[in-house]
Amino acid sequence: KKWTLNLKNLKPEDSGKYTCRVFNKVGEINATYKVEVIQRTRSKPILTGNHPVNTTVNYGGTTSFQCKVRSDVKPVIQWLKRVEYGTENKYNSTIDVGGQKFVVLPTGEVWSRPNGSYLNKLMITRAREEDAGMYICLGANTMGYSFRSAFLTVLPDPKPPIAPVSSSTSNLPWPVIIGIPA
Repeated sequence: KKWTLNLKNLKPEDSGKYTCRVFNKVGEINATYKVEVIQRTRSKPILTGNHPVNTTVNYGGTTSFQCKVRSDVKPVIQWLKRVEYGTENKYNSTIDVGGQKFVVLPTGEVWSRPNGSYLNKLMITRAREEDAGMYICLGANTMGYSFRSAFLTVLPDPKPPIAPVSSSTSNLPWPVIIGIPA
């Protein structure tokens, strides 16, 4: 047979050692389990530290934004990028936040930290001028959400594209005559 002890509506004072003892005419066995009840503060996530922070990256370079969130339960961490007015049509879908348009970015894994917080990084590789702008980290759980913004500046390309040289015109200051012997 299987024996089960179900504990419901626990409070921190219910923490302790629980022992299951089973015996019959052949003998006795027991197992002791330690139960620790942690008090949960039912609240929305809190962004900790000063992340994300304004960042500058060289054209073609790689950078990242970090988002650290404290939450009683694993939060959803989502990154948004503000879409400049008039460019909304470039994106499949945008969301409206306070009269501004944002695109939802693909988000990587949310890492659980030993101190009870959660971390997510947004990587930007091969940065281009269109990557510049406002980014928002949004942390959400069933109790609500918190967010913080930062700006990315992308420095101009130090090697702008070279215009192809046209062979139909000459930049020489005098006419060139080419003679072909008969």
